[in-house]
Amino acid sequence: MFKIGEFSKLVRVSTRMLRHYDKCGLLRPAEKEIPAINVLSLREVVGKFEDEPAQWDKMWAFIKQNGIDCKRTGYSVYHDDEYKDEDVDMEIAVPVSVLGENKHDFVYKELEAIPLAATIQFPGPYDNYNKAMEKLAVWIEQNGYEFAGLIRGHGIVMPGDGVAFEDSLTELQVPVRKV
Repeated sequence: MFKIGEFSKLVRVSTRMLRHYDKCGLLRPAEKEIPAINVLSLREVVGKFEDEPAQWDKMWAFIKQNGIDCKRTGYSVYHDDEYKDEDVDMEIAVPVSVLGENKHDFVYKELEAIPLAATIQFPGPYDNYNKAMEKLAVWIEQNGYEFAGLIRGHGIVMPGDGVAFEDSLTELQVPVRKV
């Protein structure tokens, strides 16, 4: 197990902030089952991870233009086998109450359940993603799990409609299995 100073160096976050996150219950990994959910999905190969907001702009415009009833939460699923700086195979999805008719690149489908997921929530902008993922990866290894599927980001509180990026909340969901 890492000492707090070692972990601080690894994730490039001060020990003071790590203690603050721990006190708030953030950056505290957990395991849970995640049920299947009906979604409207848009999967594209984008230039880089930083292009994800443009995908969301397309999704929200399509939803508004077509009068689709949905929740203001969302999922990001990363389909590449390893990290890539460019040409990222990314899917975004929004929960819907009813599966509709596919149009162009927008597909209605069931986002499959994850029988066992290691999860961690983090606040604010996506700059915090790497810190949260590193902590989750250490937790997975220390608790005798291994990766077993595609990583999902679940935007629990998403920016937009009056919500600032600083006020957003994301949960990383990593399918795992016991080693």
